[in-house]
Amino acid sequence: MANDIGQRIIEKAAELFPRQGFSKVTMDELCDELGISKKTLYRYFISKDALADAVFKWNISSVKNNLLAIMSEHVNYLERLYKLCEFISQFLSRMNKTAQQDLIRHRPDLWKRLELYRKQEIFPIFKNMLDEGIKLGVVRNDIQKDLVMLVLASAVEGILTPEVLTTQSFSTEDAFRGIINIFFNGVLTDKARRHYSTKYKNPKTGKGELHAI
Repeated sequence: MANDIGQRIIEKAAELFPRQGFSKVTMDELCDELGISKKTLYRYFISKDALADAVFKWNISSVKNNLLAIMSEHVNYLERLYKLCEFISQFLSRMNKTAQQDLIRHRPDLWKRLELYRKQEIFPIFKNMLDEGIKLGVVRNDIQKDLVMLVLASAVEGILTPEVLTTQSFSTEDAFRGIINIFFNGVLTDKARRHYSTKYKNPKTGKGELHAI
C-alpha cells in the first residue's frame, strides 16, 4: 500500500512536470491533485528535487521497458520501425518548450542526463533499426542516419507541441501520421515504398499511407 502511494506521487509528478514546468508545480498542487496531505508527501520525498530525481529514474526505466518490448515484437520490420518512430515521437514531444527551458534553468543536471540518455541509448537503437532495414533492402543505403534522426526529432519537437497544434486544423494524430509518412517516403527503397503505399490505406481518404497495421 505504501509503495502504491509513492508510485502515485511519481506518476502524477511525471504528468505535471513536463506540462507545466518543474518550478511551476508546487508540492501543494501535487497534494491537491492526489488527495493526500503534505505530511504524507514528504514522508516519501523530502523535497521537490528528490521527487524530480525519482521521476527521472522512473521515466528512464519506463522508456527502457517500452523500447525492449518494441524491439522484441515478432512482427514485420516496418511495423516495428513504425512503432519505434511512434514511441520516440511521444518521448520527444512529452515536454513542451517552456517546460524544457524551465528544467534547463532549475535542474540543468537532469536536462543533461536526459540529453545524454537520448544520444547514448535512444538514437543508437533507432540507427540500428535503420541498419537492419538497409540489410533487408527496405531502407535506402545512401541515407545519413545521424541526419535522418535529427530531422525526425526536429519535426516532432517543432510540430507536436500545444503551441503549434492549437493554431492548426489538424489533430495530433494527423500530425504524427503526416510526419511518419514523410519520413517513411524519404528513407524507404522504391520497392518498399510502392508495396506499403499500396497495401496500407487511410480509412478517411482511401489513399495509400505507410502506417502500421
